[in-house]
Amino acid sequence: MVRLWNGLAILCLCFGVACADEASEKFLKELAGTYKVLSIKRAGEEGEKEKTEAMSITLTGNKVVINFGKEGGKEIKKEGILIVDPSQKPVALDLTPSAGSDEGKPLLGIIEVKGDEITLAFADDFDTARPKEFKSTKENKVFLITLKKSK
Repeated sequence: MVRLWNGLAILCLCFGVACADEASEKFLKELAGTYKVLSIKRAGEEGEKEKTEAMSITLTGNKVVINFGKEGGKEIKKEGILIVDPSQKPVALDLTPSAGSDEGKPLLGIIEVKGDEITLAFADDFDTARPKEFKSTKENKVFLITLKKSK
């Protein structure tokens, strides 16, 4: 009898993970596309307009490519992996760089989707807790990014 209960518990856990994965995949599929950066704030300060206008972000599945524009005639891009948890409110988002000195370290964030615009709030550092709200102040040092999907 104990084996039966253990087996059912394992089955339920596996089913729960499968459902979570399906919800995450669906969420990421809906996000897929290329986005222009409308605004960036860090610690309550607006990002430089030139740099913001030059940036774009492309989401494909769980992969993200951030194009920072050109510097010295060369495209500057960073790639990473996204993990989302739509069961959390607000939706939790982990962005993990695929290369460089921060490779494999997740940056914790949250995401809000409103039509063709998304708002992201990220911790300022890899060792900082996930933000709880879409607000950037000197005190919380959150990166707040607003994107609009390109048509």
